[in-house]
Amino acid sequence: MGGRRRDCPAPRAAARPWRSSSARATSAAPSPGRGLWAAGAAATRALVHAAAQELRGEGIHVALLIVDGTIGSPKTERMTRDMAPDAVADQGEVARAAVYLAQQSPQALSHELMVTPAGDRWVP
Repeated sequence: MGGRRRDCPAPRAAARPWRSSSARATSAAPSPGRGLWAAGAAATRALVHAAAQELRGEGIHVALLIVDGTIGSPKTERMTRDMAPDAVADQGEVARAAVYLAQQSPQALSHELMVTPAGDRWVP
């Protein structure tokens, strides 16, 4: 998944611009053999945080959604077919996390949210 940026329109009820980015947890906790990936993920994380600071004054909410695991989809079915269901991130739940970020009020904004399937390893 690694840091693909998505421009997302604000929900009509909120009528506030926002931008999200997604990354794997490697940006927060690199593992052996993933040094280059971790460097790229850390750069994405730093850019999102910088954008959040820069655009905050313009009323634009920027947030990083980290999905710490493989998202189940037709594209990943071959990789996940032998995994326990709770070890794979559900697409709908990931989408709900993005909606949660998009619908936050200016009185309580999150700038980073990590979702992890319960059956997958988690490294804080």
